[in-house]
Amino acid sequence: MSRMPPDLERIARHVLDGLLAELGDDLLGLLLAGSAARGDLGPGGDLDLFALIRGDWRQRRGAVVDGVVVELFLNPVERVRREFEDAERPATLWAFAEGRPLYDPRGVVLALVQEARARLDQPPPPLSPAALARLRYALTDTLKDVQDLLRTDPEAAAYLMGVALDQAVEAHYRISRHWLPKPKYRIRQMRLWDCEAAEAVSACLRPGAAPGERLAALERLVDGVLAPAGGRLDFLVSEREPAGL
Repeated sequence: MSRMPPDLERIARHVLDGLLAELGDDLLGLLLAGSAARGDLGPGGDLDLFALIRGDWRQRRGAVVDGVVVELFLNPVERVRREFEDAERPATLWAFAEGRPLYDPRGVVLALVQEARARLDQPPPPLSPAALARLRYALTDTLKDVQDLLRTDPEAAAYLMGVALDQAVEAHYRISRHWLPKPKYRIRQMRLWDCEAAEAVSACLRPGAAPGERLAALERLVDGVLAPAGGRLDFLVSEREPAGL
Protein backbone atom coordinates (compact mmCIF):
# COMPACT_ATOMS: atom_id res chain seq x y z
CA MET A 1 0.00 0.00 0.00
CA SER A 2 1.19 3.57 -0.73
CA ARG A 3 1.43 5.89 2.25
CA MET A 4 -1.77 7.83 3.07
CA PRO A 5 -3.68 8.84 6.21
CA PRO A 6 -4.31 5.74 8.37
CA ASP A 7 -8.10 5.98 8.12
CA LEU A 8 -8.01 6.11 4.32
CA GLU A 9 -5.44 3.33 4.18
CA ARG A 10 -7.72 1.16 6.30
CA ILE A 11 -10.68 1.84 3.99
CA ALA A 12 -8.61 1.16 0.86
CA ARG A 13 -7.36 -2.09 2.40
CA HIS A 14 -10.96 -3.08 3.17
CA VAL A 15 -11.92 -2.51 -0.48
CA LEU A 16 -8.84 -4.36 -1.74
CA ASP A 17 -9.50 -7.37 0.51
CA GLY A 18 -13.07 -7.53 -0.78
CA LEU A 19 -11.91 -7.41 -4.40
CA LEU A 20 -9.32 -10.11 -3.84
CA ALA A 21 -11.93 -12.33 -2.22
CA GLU A 22 -14.33 -11.72 -5.12
CA LEU A 23 -11.96 -11.77 -8.10
CA GLY A 24 -8.83 -13.60 -7.00
CA ASP A 25 -6.23 -13.65 -9.79
CA ASP A 26 -8.62 -11.73 -12.05
CA LEU A 27 -7.77 -8.61 -10.03
CA LEU A 28 -4.70 -7.23 -11.81
CA GLY A 29 -4.22 -4.07 -9.75
CA LEU A 30 -5.74 -1.20 -7.80
CA LEU A 31 -5.07 2.53 -8.30
CA LEU A 32 -5.76 5.36 -5.87
CA ALA A 33 -6.95 8.40 -7.84
CA GLY A 34 -8.43 11.85 -7.32
CA SER A 35 -7.91 14.16 -4.36
CA ALA A 36 -6.66 11.39 -2.07
CA ALA A 37 -3.86 10.58 -4.49
CA ARG A 38 -2.89 14.25 -4.75
CA GLY A 39 -3.00 14.68 -0.98
CA ASP A 40 -5.68 17.39 -0.96
CA LEU A 41 -8.79 15.41 -0.02
CA GLY A 42 -11.29 17.73 1.66
CA PRO A 43 -13.83 16.85 4.37
CA GLY A 44 -16.48 16.01 1.79
CA GLY A 45 -14.16 14.34 -0.70
CA ASP A 46 -14.58 10.86 -2.17
CA LEU A 47 -12.06 8.03 -2.18
CA ASP A 48 -11.62 7.23 -5.88
CA LEU A 49 -10.26 3.79 -6.78
CA PHE A 50 -9.67 2.13 -10.16
CA ALA A 51 -9.49 -1.66 -10.25
CA LEU A 52 -7.85 -3.32 -13.24
CA ILE A 53 -9.46 -6.68 -13.98
CA ARG A 54 -9.16 -9.62 -16.30
CA GLY A 55 -12.38 -10.06 -18.25
CA ASP A 56 -14.71 -8.44 -20.77
CA TRP A 57 -16.90 -6.44 -18.37
CA ARG A 58 -16.73 -3.15 -16.50
CA GLN A 59 -18.64 -1.72 -13.56
CA ARG A 60 -18.93 1.36 -11.38
CA ARG A 61 -19.62 0.82 -7.69
CA GLY A 62 -20.26 3.20 -4.82
CA ALA A 63 -20.38 2.68 -1.08
CA VAL A 64 -19.93 4.54 2.20
CA VAL A 65 -17.23 3.04 4.41
CA ASP A 66 -16.70 4.56 7.87
CA GLY A 67 -18.38 7.76 6.69
CA VAL A 68 -16.22 8.09 3.55
CA VAL A 69 -17.79 7.79 0.10
CA VAL A 70 -15.86 5.27 -1.99
CA GLU A 71 -16.14 5.38 -5.78
CA LEU A 72 -14.79 2.22 -7.40
CA PHE A 73 -14.32 1.78 -11.15
CA LEU A 74 -13.60 -1.74 -12.44
CA ASN A 75 -12.23 -1.99 -15.97
CA PRO A 76 -10.13 -4.31 -18.11
CA VAL A 77 -6.77 -2.86 -19.11
CA GLU A 78 -7.68 -2.33 -22.77
CA ARG A 79 -10.79 -0.37 -21.80
CA VAL A 80 -8.63 2.01 -19.77
CA ARG A 81 -6.22 2.40 -22.68
CA ARG A 82 -9.17 3.16 -24.97
CA GLU A 83 -10.34 5.88 -22.58
CA PHE A 84 -6.84 7.38 -22.67
CA GLU A 85 -7.53 8.11 -26.36
CA ASP A 86 -10.69 10.13 -25.64
CA ALA A 87 -9.47 13.73 -25.80
CA GLU A 88 -13.04 15.03 -25.31
CA ARG A 89 -13.40 13.29 -21.92
CA PRO A 90 -9.93 12.84 -20.42
CA ALA A 91 -11.07 12.07 -16.86
CA THR A 92 -9.56 8.57 -16.86
CA LEU A 93 -6.32 9.92 -18.32
CA TRP A 94 -6.03 12.47 -15.50
CA ALA A 95 -6.94 9.85 -12.90
CA PHE A 96 -4.09 7.56 -13.89
CA ALA A 97 -1.56 10.34 -14.53
CA GLU A 98 -2.10 11.69 -11.01
CA GLY A 99 -2.82 8.34 -9.40
CA ARG A 100 -0.82 6.06 -7.12
CA PRO A 101 -0.68 2.26 -7.36
CA LEU A 102 -1.99 0.56 -4.21
CA TYR A 103 -1.85 -3.03 -5.41
CA ASP A 104 0.22 -3.94 -8.45
CA PRO A 105 1.66 -7.48 -8.36
CA ARG A 106 2.28 -7.57 -12.14
CA GLY A 107 3.26 -3.93 -12.74
CA VAL A 108 0.11 -3.34 -14.79
CA VAL A 109 -1.01 -0.26 -12.84
CA LEU A 110 2.41 1.40 -12.95
CA ALA A 111 2.62 0.84 -16.70
CA LEU A 112 -0.73 2.59 -17.20
CA VAL A 113 0.32 5.46 -14.92
CA GLN A 114 3.45 5.96 -17.01
CA GLU A 115 1.45 5.80 -20.25
CA ALA A 116 -1.01 8.39 -18.95
CA ARG A 117 1.74 10.76 -17.84
CA ALA A 118 3.52 10.45 -21.17
CA ARG A 119 0.27 11.23 -23.01
CA LEU A 120 -0.44 14.28 -20.86
CA ASP A 121 3.07 15.54 -21.64
CA GLN A 122 1.91 15.88 -25.25
CA PRO A 123 -0.85 18.29 -26.36
CA PRO A 124 -4.25 16.85 -27.25
CA PRO A 125 -5.08 16.67 -30.95
CA PRO A 126 -6.28 19.91 -32.53
CA LEU A 127 -9.98 20.50 -33.04
CA SER A 128 -11.36 19.75 -36.48
CA PRO A 129 -12.55 22.80 -38.45
CA ALA A 130 -16.17 21.73 -37.89
CA ALA A 131 -15.68 21.27 -34.14
CA LEU A 132 -13.92 24.61 -33.88
CA ALA A 133 -16.76 26.34 -35.73
CA ARG A 134 -19.35 24.76 -33.41
CA LEU A 135 -17.37 25.88 -30.37
CA ARG A 136 -17.07 29.49 -31.63
CA TYR A 137 -20.74 29.65 -32.57
CA ALA A 138 -22.01 28.18 -29.28
CA LEU A 139 -20.01 30.62 -27.17
CA THR A 140 -20.98 33.59 -29.36
CA ASP A 141 -24.65 32.62 -29.20
CA THR A 142 -24.66 32.31 -25.40
CA LEU A 143 -22.94 35.68 -25.07
CA LYS A 144 -25.57 37.31 -27.30
CA ASP A 145 -28.30 35.85 -25.10
CA VAL A 146 -26.63 37.40 -22.04
CA GLN A 147 -26.47 40.77 -23.78
CA ASP A 148 -30.15 40.56 -24.78
CA LEU A 149 -31.33 39.62 -21.28
CA LEU A 150 -29.23 41.92 -19.13
CA ARG A 151 -31.89 44.66 -18.92
CA THR A 152 -35.06 42.61 -19.33
CA ASP A 153 -34.30 39.54 -17.16
CA PRO A 154 -31.27 40.06 -14.88
CA GLU A 155 -31.64 36.67 -13.20
CA ALA A 156 -31.62 34.81 -16.51
CA ALA A 157 -28.68 36.95 -17.64
CA ALA A 158 -26.74 36.13 -14.45
CA TYR A 159 -27.40 32.43 -14.97
CA LEU A 160 -26.29 32.56 -18.60
CA MET A 161 -23.14 34.47 -17.62
CA GLY A 162 -22.15 31.39 -15.66
CA VAL A 163 -22.92 29.19 -18.66
CA ALA A 164 -20.90 31.43 -20.98
CA LEU A 165 -18.01 31.55 -18.51
CA ASP A 166 -17.90 27.76 -18.38
CA GLN A 167 -18.00 27.60 -22.18
CA ALA A 168 -15.21 30.19 -22.43
CA VAL A 169 -12.94 28.33 -20.02
CA GLU A 170 -13.46 25.02 -21.84
CA ALA A 171 -12.96 26.73 -25.20
CA HIS A 172 -9.68 28.22 -24.01
CA TYR A 173 -8.39 24.78 -23.04
CA ARG A 174 -9.45 23.24 -26.34
CA ILE A 175 -8.24 26.03 -28.61
CA SER A 176 -4.92 26.27 -26.74
CA ARG A 177 -4.58 22.46 -26.84
CA HIS A 178 -4.35 21.84 -23.12
CA TRP A 179 -5.91 18.75 -21.56
CA LEU A 180 -9.20 19.61 -19.88
CA PRO A 181 -9.23 18.78 -16.14
CA LYS A 182 -12.29 18.39 -13.92
CA PRO A 183 -14.24 21.67 -13.54
CA LYS A 184 -13.10 22.26 -9.96
CA TYR A 185 -9.45 22.31 -11.06
CA ARG A 186 -9.73 24.30 -14.30
CA ILE A 187 -8.98 27.78 -12.98
CA ARG A 188 -6.15 26.58 -10.77
CA GLN A 189 -4.66 24.59 -13.64
CA MET A 190 -5.07 27.48 -16.06
CA ARG A 191 -2.96 29.70 -13.83
CA LEU A 192 -0.03 27.40 -14.57
CA TRP A 193 -0.06 28.12 -18.32
CA ASP A 194 -2.06 31.35 -18.81
CA CYS A 195 -2.23 33.53 -15.71
CA GLU A 196 -3.71 36.43 -17.70
CA ALA A 197 -6.69 34.36 -18.83
CA ALA A 198 -7.21 33.07 -15.30
CA GLU A 199 -7.29 36.65 -14.03
CA ALA A 200 -9.85 37.50 -16.72
CA VAL A 201 -12.02 34.66 -15.40
CA SER A 202 -11.64 36.06 -11.88
CA ALA A 203 -12.80 39.46 -13.14
CA CYS A 204 -16.04 37.84 -14.33
CA LEU A 205 -16.60 36.43 -10.84
CA ARG A 206 -15.59 39.45 -8.76
CA PRO A 207 -17.95 39.80 -5.76
CA GLY A 208 -19.95 43.00 -5.73
CA ALA A 209 -19.33 43.84 -9.39
CA ALA A 210 -22.28 45.38 -11.21
CA PRO A 211 -23.92 43.23 -13.91
CA GLY A 212 -22.64 45.57 -16.62
CA GLU A 213 -19.09 45.27 -15.32
CA ARG A 214 -19.31 41.49 -15.24
CA LEU A 215 -20.68 41.46 -18.79
CA ALA A 216 -17.83 43.69 -19.99
CA ALA A 217 -15.31 41.35 -18.34
CA LEU A 218 -17.01 38.36 -19.95
CA GLU A 219 -16.92 40.00 -23.39
CA ARG A 220 -13.19 40.68 -23.02
CA LEU A 221 -12.60 37.08 -21.96
CA VAL A 222 -14.62 35.65 -24.85
CA ASP A 223 -12.83 37.86 -27.39
CA GLY A 224 -9.45 36.88 -25.98
CA VAL A 225 -10.28 33.19 -26.02
CA LEU A 226 -11.72 33.18 -29.55
CA ALA A 227 -9.19 35.52 -31.17
CA PRO A 228 -6.70 32.75 -32.10
CA ALA A 229 -9.56 30.78 -33.70
CA GLY A 230 -10.93 33.65 -35.78
CA GLY A 231 -13.09 35.45 -33.23
CA ARG A 232 -16.82 35.25 -32.62
CA LEU A 233 -18.98 33.36 -35.10
CA ASP A 234 -22.51 34.69 -35.56
CA PHE A 235 -23.89 31.88 -37.73
CA LEU A 236 -23.03 28.30 -38.50
CA VAL A 237 -23.21 26.49 -41.85
CA SER A 238 -22.98 22.74 -41.46
CA GLU A 239 -22.34 20.04 -44.04
CA ARG A 240 -25.22 18.02 -45.43
CA GLU A 241 -25.76 14.82 -43.49
CA PRO A 242 -28.29 11.99 -43.48
CA ALA A 243 -31.52 12.91 -41.74
CA GLY A 244 -31.90 9.45 -40.27
CA LEU A 245 -35.47 9.02 -41.52
